[in-house]
Amino acid sequence: GFQRLYPGIHISILINNNPAHIDAIVRDRGVDLGFHSDPAPAPGVVKEEFAADELVAILPPGHHLAAQNRICPEDLVEVPVVLFDATGNPSFRTLTDLWLAQAEVQVRAALEANSVQSIKEAVRAGGGVALVPRTAVRDDDHSLIVRPLANPPRRTFFMVARNGGWESHLVRTFRQYARSGLWAAGAPPQLTPIGDRLL
Repeated sequence: GFQRLYPGIHISILINNNPAHIDAIVRDRGVDLGFHSDPAPAPGVVKEEFAADELVAILPPGHHLAAQNRICPEDLVEVPVVLFDATGNPSFRTLTDLWLAQAEVQVRAALEANSVQSIKEAVRAGGGVALVPRTAVRDDDHSLIVRPLANPPRRTFFMVARNGGWESHLVRTFRQYARSGLWAAGAPPQLTPIGDRLL
């Protein structure tokens, strides 16, 4: 998207799964912008909501819950569930745990894994039902059945920038692009732009 509009621009991506580290790297000018899903205030940075995603249930073809239009927490009581490891992917696990706790439901964990790909492979192999971000499942992947959740937990993504100080024209342009939602044309259709609220 952005590089099609500005073909001479080179973008480098640094992957880091720790939001506090991302905040610090942005604050200390190690990178211009950061992206993650932790809304907690951090010194020296501002966090701006720009997209949201929700969890869905994935099931192997033929699973009895695949006949339902929507999955409720109570539906998972008697089936094995593949969960995100609490240390490897805490935001997804927290969303899942809160969704289940609100319904006062406990599930039987068949397996815990720290990556979406591992969880999808376990479900494909018949290891159970899992809750994953909607953006992690392609619509043309017929090896998994996707079902929405009742009152699905949502995850908000934030764009993290330095609080105050000089900002290049390029960074301002990229931030405007992220706010505009134009990137959504090339993003998975399940990821929805939010707007330009500043936290």
